[in-house]
Amino acid sequence: MYSQKDDRWRDKKLGNSGLSMNWWGCVVTAIAEALTLAGYQIDPGQVCDKLNEIGGFTDDGRVIWAKVEEAFPQFHFGGDGYTFQKGVLGKHVHWLLAHEGHIYDPLTGSEGTPKGFVVVGGARTAAIDPAPALAEQPAPEAPAGGGPRTYVVREGDSLSKIAQRELGNGNRWPEIAELNRDIVADPNLIYPGQVLKLPN
Repeated sequence: MYSQKDDRWRDKKLGNSGLSMNWWGCVVTAIAEALTLAGYQIDPGQVCDKLNEIGGFTDDGRVIWAKVEEAFPQFHFGGDGYTFQKGVLGKHVHWLLAHEGHIYDPLTGSEGTPKGFVVVGGARTAAIDPAPALAEQPAPEAPAGGGPRTYVVREGDSLSKIAQRELGNGNRWPEIAELNRDIVADPNLIYPGQVLKLPN
């Protein structure tokens, strides 16, 4: 989903610690992943910025969990549905996100537990209020000038389902993937709340 090493936010600092997202941003990235899975349009850079605005990091760059709930009131730590699992990867503390039987690794942006990850305890659970449901509306017409239509990804969508429903042919999914390669790194991984451009 997201990687803390993404060029768009890798150099963002965690408070006044001098540490950057590139090496120490796994918790921030996992928070962004959880919010995205709940249907919100937000990325790790935006989460980092929001936490920086409200003093959401300790002097040594750790996330202050109570500040997450302040920055994102839809978070309810101690609830259920999202688990932030603390562990060790190599010589460093690392956090993973678990949700509905899937594990998301903020270091690589991929699904699955990274090789060598050892759970050390300290897991935190949270419930997240889902993003307000988007009203079912007919697909918007292409804007004047022939620009692409857009589609907001819903729970259970895949590129082939979207292609079938919106373009009338599920086999046209590669066209959607190509048109959105800036936000869809893996055509098998799309998430609720993403806004995709559709071919004409």
